[in-house]
Amino acid sequence: MIIRVLGMWKAILLISCFIHLFPSASHAQSNEDMQRQAFLNFEKDIHTLVASSMERFDKSDLPLNEEYIYMYFLTARDEYVQSALNLQRIAVPTTLPNHIKRSLEKVKSELIIGLHSLEESMDVVTLYMITDNPLLYDLYKKKRENGFLYLDGGLTSLATVKLRLEGEKHSVP
Repeated sequence: MIIRVLGMWKAILLISCFIHLFPSASHAQSNEDMQRQAFLNFEKDIHTLVASSMERFDKSDLPLNEEYIYMYFLTARDEYVQSALNLQRIAVPTTLPNHIKRSLEKVKSELIIGLHSLEESMDVVTLYMITDNPLLYDLYKKKRENGFLYLDGGLTSLATVKLRLEGEKHSVP
């Protein structure tokens, strides 16, 4: 009789272990899903913001009116300022591991530097239009190129962070 009771207790203990084990496995999976979704939302916000910042350069039907082009550059400058401010407001998800959060903050910094460089390039090109100083035109090209390099670098870094986040779940043998 005691052996049956002990056997029953072992069965109950074993069942209770499984009950506690499966919810934690399920919880771990849902935590990974939450982290993944938080990252994907962050990534989408970043890509949307950068794409909307670049829409201005997709327009090839600009009139050749100098005043219009001047206003075009001033408006682009204002849009880069606003995009940088909006980027600062995008929060890095708190549910991500600390090393991923630090990396995403660096991504934001690279993108903000790129937007500020593009903003400065618009200031310089408008000065060039007023003064016709070729040094200003060269400076405009340099600042614009740096801006695009920082934006490209930031987006590449974002993709690398995504791979690192996925790699933590699927390590390569």
